[in-house]
Amino acid sequence: MKKSVNGSIIAASKDKLFEKLFVGLLKKEVFINTYPLFSTRQEFMNYIIEWFTSEKLHKDPKELSEIRAHIMEILYLWLTMFPGDFRNDDIIKALQVLASTPIEAVEGHIKQFQKLLVDKLNPQISTEGINSPPSILPTHFQPKQFTIVDIHPTEIARQLTLASMKIFSLINPRDLLYWNSKAEEKKLRIMDFINNFNYLCQWAISFILVGINEKQRGFFITHVIYVMIEAFSIGNYHCAVALLACLDGVAISRLKKSWCFVEETQINSLENIRNQLSANGNWKIYRELVQQRQDPCLPYIGVYLQDIFFIEDGNPSTSGELFNFEKMTQFSNCLQEIMRFFYIKYDFKSVPEIQETINSIKVFELKETHRISLTVEPREESVL
Repeated sequence: MKKSVNGSIIAASKDKLFEKLFVGLLKKEVFINTYPLFSTRQEFMNYIIEWFTSEKLHKDPKELSEIRAHIMEILYLWLTMFPGDFRNDDIIKALQVLASTPIEAVEGHIKQFQKLLVDKLNPQISTEGINSPPSILPTHFQPKQFTIVDIHPTEIARQLTLASMKIFSLINPRDLLYWNSKAEEKKLRIMDFINNFNYLCQWAISFILVGINEKQRGFFITHVIYVMIEAFSIGNYHCAVALLACLDGVAISRLKKSWCFVEETQINSLENIRNQLSANGNWKIYRELVQQRQDPCLPYIGVYLQDIFFIEDGNPSTSGELFNFEKMTQFSNCLQEIMRFFYIKYDFKSVPEIQETINSIKVFELKETHRISLTVEPREESVL
């Protein structure tokens, strides 16, 4: 086992990591976030049962009592953070063994844990839309009687948020740990979210480019800016960064004649958001925005994937039989930044007619958008 100057554990064998966890010398959150990197949930539960039930490991009754109380805290936290880990028959059987242990001192804790387990594993009745703000509907709200420009930017932002949130909520936060690994199946849900980001960017580019002249394209650019402002205001940074990428991308940014029809007020708003979503200083301003936000948030996942890459790239996972717990701590800190947003949901009402209109826009491929951009506004010939 390796320790730092201040005594914290840098690396240890698997047995030692579990031992230090149960005696309260490792941070529970870090261990629970990252244990799949060196163990399995079944093995984790086996260690719990062994340490909880074996009196041979601890001759001091007081020490044993403290360890059992600490193990119950670990179980509570584990279940709260990752209820999906408990959707397994072998885990349930192991918990039944634990519950049958005749230990009066923790009997009440075990019963409370069983109640929490039932609550977490049984699907809750959805309350989506009950307390949602009223939808902002187009004046002529009939199918195929309104277009994207008839929809209020706030409502477009809400509907885009609901669609992206549905994809985001399928991600297991621990999937981020495998971003640099060869475990492709662990990356699928993250890739779906990245593909949604790319889709939003191309969707906005395609919408702008179908404008029939400079004035209309300028109007469409303004509409996208309004949607980006609304997405930013509700904490949908995923969408805001995607729309910013659209506006700053070559296909749209080069349309100088179209940009002439965008008012200075909107240009200033765009610049303000561009500054707040800047990658400068390792996304310093963005990180502060996310950290301070208490309401629902849809984060820009690229920031966290970048963090994972640098943690993985700069630290070996093992040294002989020792597992790098310092690296796990860094991983866990990254996960903690993003995890809370899996539990705070947006309460907007889905409007299928508006979503259908949003999705009706033909989305062009990247190469195609560049070609169309050059067609609608050819390069100016240089004058010698």
